[in-house]
Amino acid sequence: EKGLVNDIDFTIRAISNIYPKNSLSFYEEDVYVNLKKSFFKNIPNENECKCILGMCDPLRREDFNELVKINNCEKVTFGSKYYCEYRNANYNNLDYMIFSENNKSIASVNGLNFKLRVKDKIYDLKTKLIMPFIANDIICAIAILDTLNVLDMSKFLKFIENYKIVGRDEVIKKAGRTFVIGVSLMPHLEVFDSFKRNNEINKIKLILGTSGDNYKTWDKSLTMPKRLKTLPDTKRRAALYASKYCDYIYLTSNDPASNRPFDLIKELSTYMRSRDMYEVVVNRKDAIKKAVFDSKVGDLIYISGRGNRKVFCNSFDNAELFTDKEVLEKVFEELGW
Repeated sequence: EKGLVNDIDFTIRAISNIYPKNSLSFYEEDVYVNLKKSFFKNIPNENECKCILGMCDPLRREDFNELVKINNCEKVTFGSKYYCEYRNANYNNLDYMIFSENNKSIASVNGLNFKLRVKDKIYDLKTKLIMPFIANDIICAIAILDTLNVLDMSKFLKFIENYKIVGRDEVIKKAGRTFVIGVSLMPHLEVFDSFKRNNEINKIKLILGTSGDNYKTWDKSLTMPKRLKTLPDTKRRAALYASKYCDYIYLTSNDPASNRPFDLIKELSTYMRSRDMYEVVVNRKDAIKKAVFDSKVGDLIYISGRGNRKVFCNSFDNAELFTDKEVLEKVFEELGW
């Protein structure tokens, strides 16, 4: 939007997806989509740049074809067989493709497991990352490395097997429980629900907070009228979504900034489907601790909202430094796990 990358001579321009509703608090859908597309327009040296494009949710076949024709650069494509079939697109035209035997789910609570066609070769890929959408990012990375002629597939397969992204759907197994530290609710809770339906986990329990506004160093865009106007609906949708898929929820703080934490939590609680499925624990560290102590073997406990963020803004001008993972590890130590 600010044009900061306009004069950069990229060797590769890549995109994994375009999700129109990704930033509704700041942009209308068409504005957001056009901003994404603009990265592939007015390229200074089209003959020296290659564009890597993903046929991924929620793109339609028509949208993807429009991207392919958006400039004169050489195109490299990737995607999944399943999604191409869903969109009535020809997956045989993809340079890099994800697929599974008999269209089985590639995701489980123990990680992703899928097949990968790299041009004319087939590989089995296993990783402990659990979110199915991360497979698109993996194949996009492979496409980039291969296009740069630096891909060593045997090394990549070994590397990705134990790779983790700190604070991004990071899985920790302890005492028969599964703890996941992440940021977003959607579509994560639906993925967890699929694990539950497959009898991989028992109950889904959630640490859920809502942030305040007006911390002294926060960007002013966070208090834009459009964002503030959409916040109540965003909170309502998040709470309804959480209460649909979770067995129990711990409502707590998440960067309250200038707001009273209890007021933020009370607002969130009004959107819950049932009073029996949640409890309020204002202090975030206490909420994490209680969730661990209350957990049973087989449960999945999702600590959402902060990921690996360390700065916790608890007033207009004061902050505390801790990560959710640090809190979790201290609780494990206390329990002797």
